Amino acid sequence: MIKSKYYYLRHSARILGIIACVFYLFISFKGGLPQVLQGRGDNLIPFFPYLAIAVAGYLISYVQERKGGYFMLLGGVALVIFFLVYSRGLDWKSAAVYGIPFILCGAVFVYCNQKE
Repeated sequence: MIKSKYYYLRHSARILGIIACVFYLFISFKGGLPQVLQGRGDNLIPFFPYLAIAVAGYLISYVQERKGGYFMLLGGVALVIFFLVYSRGLDWKSAAVYGIPFILCGAVFVYCNQKE
């Protein structure tokens, strides 16, 4: 059986997606959650729902690729906007680092939907 480009794209997006989800969840819960619980990280509270949307999109993409891809796109764009608004447009690096993996994976899931 010859595997198509959609097979490789889909599985590359799944691998990149799980790496991004695990990495950012680990960073968030290790660094940000204790600050929020101690009352020092009030600025981080809006960050968690956006990350949750992106991670939920990744999980949904295993069942419904298109819907999960759109959720990942939404979460990635929301993360980019959050970091740009939080830094008043000065921290493009953080915005790109947090948002681009989810935007890229979401776009691949939408592209590969029902193909193969």
